[in-house]
Amino acid sequence: MGIEARRISSTFPSSTAPAITTIFTAQPPCTHRVVGEKVWSKELAGLINPLRYTYSALKVSNELRDVKREKDLFRLRTFIAESKHVVTAVLPWWLSSSELTSTLYGGAEVVPCYNVWDCLHLFQTSLGKGTLTILYLNDVDVLSHKYGHGTKVVTSAAFQIVEQLRRMSSKIPVVLTSDHGFVDVEKRVFLDQDATLSQMLELPPFGEPRALFMNSRFDLKTFLYNRYPKLEVMSREEVEAHQLMGQCTDYSRLDFDYVAVPVDLSSYRYRLTEQDNILFKGEHGGLTSEELEVPLVTLGG
Repeated sequence: MGIEARRISSTFPSSTAPAITTIFTAQPPCTHRVVGEKVWSKELAGLINPLRYTYSALKVSNELRDVKREKDLFRLRTFIAESKHVVTAVLPWWLSSSELTSTLYGGAEVVPCYNVWDCLHLFQTSLGKGTLTILYLNDVDVLSHKYGHGTKVVTSAAFQIVEQLRRMSSKIPVVLTSDHGFVDVEKRVFLDQDATLSQMLELPPFGEPRALFMNSRFDLKTFLYNRYPKLEVMSREEVEAHQLMGQCTDYSRLDFDYVAVPVDLSSYRYRLTEQDNILFKGEHGGLTSEELEVPLVTLGG
């Protein structure tokens, strides 16, 4: 497209919840503790889906809205809440009234939209009315999950979105980036079928299918090496030594003993509900360059 882009790194895990939280709080995952689609919460004694703000096994959203302690669940302070200037956020309707939005976008004027073209139109009409206008689109993400990240339908959608944003940027600069990349999955392993592993775990794995956080009093590193040789298993101390989740002085406050990351294009799922049977062609969360590297583009202005 003739556009210059810098390559920057997503978070680890390279997935929406950790990356978006880092973008809005300027804190690494080792600080904000949002590590994926499933997060272990000692305060609420369960696995939490931070995007839906509910227990992971429940199909409903915002189930934790009325729980008094949930406001302090992740102890987040965002740049929007700290800003003294006007911020507008154009968000898909299903996200615009969620608890995650009220936490990350609190203090912004939230404008709901209903499809990609509606979102782009509302973004354009909002430009110049405040100090900062934020647009969040998940269309390329959804298509990459379904069809695979390099397919024509995905690249066509991305091309059209960028072209629309480039037209808008003749007078006001538009900064464009992504929360994570993708890989196309070649193999799926269902860890919930491993009865021996389940007996060794203190709770189900959390995080992402390509970034599994585990708690166990047993030597999982040796066990998983022998049972699943394509899983790279690291202790919490090793994760801290490599600063994989950011630069924090004390990883011991984090609620995991081991992290397991596939070294191939496999997905390791531990199913809690029927929803976990939904399989994707494209996935993310791991440590490959395809999952971690994202573009940072400044258009026009």
